[in-house]
Amino acid sequence: MSERYWIKDITITRAPGFTTRPFYPVEGLSDKLNVIWGPNGIGKTTLAKSMRSVLWARDKSGELSVSALVKGREGEWRLELNQKRLVQRRLADNATAMLDGRNDSMESSYWLSLTNLLQAETRNKNFHEVLYNELHGGVDLDKATVEAGVLTKFATRGVPPYKALKEAREKITKIEKKQKDLEDLKEKIAKIKEELKKGDHFKDKVEEYERALEVKKLFSQIGELEQKLSNFDSRIDKVETFSYNRFVQLQEEVAEKRDELSLLIKEIEELEISLKESGIRSEQIGEHALVANVKNRLKEVQEAHVALQESRKELDKSIDGEAKWREEHSWLTSGLPDGGKLKGAVEQLKKLSQMYEPLRVRVAVSEELLNQLGAGVEFVDEEEVLGTLKQRVADGITTVSGEMKRGFPKKRGVIASLIIVLSVILALMISPWFSLGSLLGVFIILFQRRDKLNTDFTKIKKALEATSCPEPATWDLEGLGNLYLEVGKRLIQNNNLKEGHQRREVAQGNLERDQGKYQAWIEDWDGACKSLGLMKDQTLLDGAQFFHFSQHLLVWSQLLNDLAEKEGELKRNEANYKAALEALVKVIEVDNTSYIDLTSEAESFIERLQNAHQLTREAESKRKDKVRKVGDLKEREEKLNHFLESLDFTIDKVLFLKELSEMKSSWSDLRSELKGTRSQLEKFKSSAPSSVEIAIKESIETIEEELTKWRGKLEAREEKNQELGAADKEYELLLDSSDLANAEREYHLALEALEKLRDEQLVGMAVNILAQFLEEQSQQASNLEVLNKAEEWFKRITNRHYSVGINRDGFFAKDLIRKENLTLEQLSDATRLQLLFAVRMGFIEQQEVSSNRKFPIFMDELLANSDDSRALTIIEAVKEIAKERQVFYFTAQGDEVEKFRVHAKEVFNEVDLETIQRVQKAISSPLIESKPLVSKVSEPIDDYYEYGRRLDVAGASLWEEVEQLHIWHALLNSQDLYSYLEKGYSQIGQLDSNQRRIELIKRAQELARQGRPRKITLDDLRYGPVILNYDSAYWKQIEALFEGKEITGNTLIKALEDGIVKRLHKDTKDELIDYLVEESFATQEVPLTAEEVLSQIVRSEQLSPDSGDYKVVERYLSQVTSP
Repeated sequence: MSERYWIKDITITRAPGFTTRPFYPVEGLSDKLNVIWGPNGIGKTTLAKSMRSVLWARDKSGELSVSALVKGREGEWRLELNQKRLVQRRLADNATAMLDGRNDSMESSYWLSLTNLLQAETRNKNFHEVLYNELHGGVDLDKATVEAGVLTKFATRGVPPYKALKEAREKITKIEKKQKDLEDLKEKIAKIKEELKKGDHFKDKVEEYERALEVKKLFSQIGELEQKLSNFDSRIDKVETFSYNRFVQLQEEVAEKRDELSLLIKEIEELEISLKESGIRSEQIGEHALVANVKNRLKEVQEAHVALQESRKELDKSIDGEAKWREEHSWLTSGLPDGGKLKGAVEQLKKLSQMYEPLRVRVAVSEELLNQLGAGVEFVDEEEVLGTLKQRVADGITTVSGEMKRGFPKKRGVIASLIIVLSVILALMISPWFSLGSLLGVFIILFQRRDKLNTDFTKIKKALEATSCPEPATWDLEGLGNLYLEVGKRLIQNNNLKEGHQRREVAQGNLERDQGKYQAWIEDWDGACKSLGLMKDQTLLDGAQFFHFSQHLLVWSQLLNDLAEKEGELKRNEANYKAALEALVKVIEVDNTSYIDLTSEAESFIERLQNAHQLTREAESKRKDKVRKVGDLKEREEKLNHFLESLDFTIDKVLFLKELSEMKSSWSDLRSELKGTRSQLEKFKSSAPSSVEIAIKESIETIEEELTKWRGKLEAREEKNQELGAADKEYELLLDSSDLANAEREYHLALEALEKLRDEQLVGMAVNILAQFLEEQSQQASNLEVLNKAEEWFKRITNRHYSVGINRDGFFAKDLIRKENLTLEQLSDATRLQLLFAVRMGFIEQQEVSSNRKFPIFMDELLANSDDSRALTIIEAVKEIAKERQVFYFTAQGDEVEKFRVHAKEVFNEVDLETIQRVQKAISSPLIESKPLVSKVSEPIDDYYEYGRRLDVAGASLWEEVEQLHIWHALLNSQDLYSYLEKGYSQIGQLDSNQRRIELIKRAQELARQGRPRKITLDDLRYGPVILNYDSAYWKQIEALFEGKEITGNTLIKALEDGIVKRLHKDTKDELIDYLVEESFATQEVPLTAEEVLSQIVRSEQLSPDSGDYKVVERYLSQVTSP
């Protein structure tokens, strides 16, 4: 069973049409049928071309860069194509070799394209010629017939047969002479062998002295190397190649820190000068509340000034008002009293008139209340003595109760005491009857305390003497209880009498007070009337005229008072203004008291003071920075000194350090060379000690002389050996030679050749007759395997309706039903396609027989011109092929994909290039949200960004052509996008509307590209127009620059200018920089921000910020200009 080669995955890094956009890797290919489809322009042809180019060496343009992983019987192969160089490497042993069975000349037979198969006169001509010749045993009969020809005359002495005859006669004579010398040759051989035996050890001697000479040279090299190393300074061992650069770096850091410190000191000095020029003293700066104080003083001056101006205006108004009243009302009185007294009299009369009725009513009420209380009686307050007596009686009751029941539990005593206290309180507050509860307490207390009984009785009697209460009839518990009740009653009576006596005293005092106030009112009324010139009886009888006249007097009094107030207010404001001025002058320390000059000076002072505070803060901050920078400088200096100390250098010897750093590489090479030389010497000591001994004892001249001597002997022996070999060979040839017989045979053959010349013309005339006969016979008897396989395929595809045939005019179809032959021109396109497809499959299978390797077959839209029945037949054929080899079927028609999916599902693998590109683009360039968001769903949703995400829409790329962007970027709502997607539109270039919007996006792209270089890769340099040496040191430096990061051409140019990439020839360097600029990998332009680009477009295109075009352009810019 044959083995198949099949492509597992393929990566195209460079191809025509994919310079600004990548061709994403195609992975997960099947070893059977792979239906690769997508819209036109998606890259199907590029993919097919790339696959074929890594299997066979067919790329002549150098435009492809492809890598593929291929599986075969030997394991996996890595196939790489770069700049027309195809490398096929077997991964198992990393060996580079051609794929077994690869035939580059027949590569086109594996490409079955509908267009190419139908062009029989061009594409299939080669197959016809090969098959037609093979039908005749690989001979082109037509060509042979033409080239055969006939002789026109007989041979002469100059023809080859005559020359051969003469040479054969001379060779016979020479051989006969050699056979006579055979005995002499035998003696010569024996003599040579004897001489050779004496020189068997010559070769060992030569080798011994050769090794000795080599050891001698090693000794010499070691001495020279040690001498060279001794010439280096001993400190070079500590120095590295980068040591001087490190010193320069540290020195630059010190200089940088020193410059920073100097600049900072200069800034501090400038701040101090500015602070001094501000005219603010340090103590003023230190007074943090001074700014607020000056502002407050200034505000007080301004407010006092405003108040003073207002006071003057108000005073003028008051003077004018008083003069006007005097002019109008001075006739009311012949002599106007003093304004202050007038006002006071009028106000007093008005006040007294309002006080009269309340005073009269209070006096009447007090008299009535006193009458109701009645006449007073004599009262003696016994509250204190009765209280003492009550307490003594209670103590006595307690003692008697304690004596009577001494054995009661303590708990009952407590309860009884509480009951007594509660009963006493209730008797005093509510009713004496509640004192019955105290009896229980008395009895309990009497039982508890007998020893106090006599003492308590004595105290009770003494207390009775101070009151009018009688003694108890009996001094037992009952008598004491009655006494206690009696004392309680008397206390209540005493309190009632005391309360009534107090109410009468209060009523009498109120009456006397009210009568006094009333009398005082009468006196005040009379005085006020007299001050106004009114008679007493007139004021009491008729008050209406007084109040009418008093209103005029009151107005005049108010005007006078107002005038006096305004004058007083003016004086106060003048004093306040003066005080505010003095306070402000004192604070800002100036002599000028002019309002305008002073306020201006104050504002200037505030500004200078605030500026001084700011300068002080800055100076303080910079002083702190100075301390830190001094520390940084010291740290850098210490680091530099430590570095020099570690190398045993001083600052004045740095130029020698540079020399040592530059010599370090040579020193290291010498030391490595010395180490290697010593290692070689040690090997000689162990493997050839005799040679080492010779090298030690003898001089190099002696060794060379001995070596020359033994080499001469060995060469002489070799010459003898060669001579012996030649003699042996000659002896054997002469002994066993058939040269004489051969020479005689050649003589007879040459003689026969001359005779045959006579018959050649007759043979040439018979050629045509013979060729015709052979052609007829071969058509009937030939059983060509290729044609048989093609016939099997054609019968299978046409359901045994046709078989295939071939003649000198080309392929033809045999109609097995109608029993007639049809040329390709007579067949329908579908049948012709099937015939050519069958021939191609037969040819492919036959040419793979020798290698037993099946290569992938590539088909392009073979179903296009076939009806459903024939298409199904071809699908069945493809399915059969795919069971044994990998097949790639390329199409742009979705219906063909569905046919394969349904009818060849057991071998079917779909490769949707559009989906692969869309998904990979979305992964490598995710959609960036500007303000709202979207990606892939069949039905539209409100969120436009989310809709885009569900559709796997990739974010816009600055260097991707606008026409190639997804149409999502040209629209604003999901419904419009959905309507276009339903029509099959996916890219902006397919839109026939919104052309103005597309042009605006292009304009925005053009402006945004300015100053924003493209990302560059190593492949852009490898396959660019600039010729670079990939084995050079500068290329390794360029590779290191790219390692692990993305860069632009600007980065590469900077590396070239800064010396990071070195030793690049100036012309090559200039050419490389020109290439980077021309291809937009590098730029010196300043990039515009998204806002600046929008602003230019709005101005040039009269674009409204509220329009949809503006929003689309803004969204595009937000994506392509984001970091």
